[in-house]
Amino acid sequence: MPENLWGDLKSLPIVRTPVAVLKEQAELLTQLTNGLIVGWVGPSPSSLTRGFAWSLGVRVPSLNDYSVELLEIDHPPELYPVMMSSQIASKAMRNIPDEQVLKDFVKQILQSQEVRQLIGGLLSQTAE
Repeated sequence: MPENLWGDLKSLPIVRTPVAVLKEQAELLTQLTNGLIVGWVGPSPSSLTRGFAWSLGVRVPSLNDYSVELLEIDHPPELYPVMMSSQIASKAMRNIPDEQVLKDFVKQILQSQEVRQLIGGLLSQTAE
């Protein structure tokens, strides 16, 4: 058997990825709106990518699948720091160091006046 020069890989920490945080919120939005608005997460074509870029958005099946991106994250293979931006909420955050700070910034965007107004308008149109 060859000599293991890698060391004990089983001792490496396994942490939740930034995209897992976004997917959780996408699924939650779909549940909270009973599927009237569907949250989605997909690869982002960001030109700023340092490794992985993801978008979180919403889609409304009853409005001809109207879709809009709410925010975008970008992170290296090591996961952190994350860069995040939102065209809707006009915010950009850089060097997000860990999951808790990422969740705090995602919360700020999802609870922003701009996003709440968008979600309210979309829900209103699905009631017609």
